[in-house]
Amino acid sequence: MLEEREYQFLEVLSRNGGYSQRRLASSMGLSLGLTNLILKRLVQKGYIKARGLNKKKMRYLLTQHGFTEKLKKSYHYTLRTIKELGSYKGKIQNFILQEYDKGQRKFGIQGSGELSDIAEMAMKSIKRPELYWERTDGSSGEDDIMLDNRTKIRILKLITEEK
Repeated sequence: MLEEREYQFLEVLSRNGGYSQRRLASSMGLSLGLTNLILKRLVQKGYIKARGLNKKKMRYLLTQHGFTEKLKKSYHYTLRTIKELGSYKGKIQNFILQEYDKGQRKFGIQGSGELSDIAEMAMKSIKRPELYWERTDGSSGEDDIMLDNRTKIRILKLITEEK
């Protein structure tokens, strides 16, 4: 299977195979030697073909095998992402429902990023009487909710005083 760094090379080369190795190394943030090694490995595996344009410049073309492997990797990445998004949505819903069962009816989502979008989708799909939520930008001193070891979202309990 295609390694992540190899996939990144195929991604760049599929957009423009006329990069010099030096320019490719610079755009990928790698040394020239490592770039040369990866390109040779991609040629050996049959993912790309190298064509000499002149004495100093090469053109790298994806082969059908390279295109197929790139497509497979993209497909698996998309499936993994969809599964992960569904997992986040479920974790957010579980949190909201636990708080709802404790009597909390008002919630806020803070943020303008993709995770806040997922939280909003999660809130929209919960059908409970008297459940109210709103979304705002900005931050406060409230704690974030940890969805896993690397992802956090800010959902606040809105407390209003009845006068």
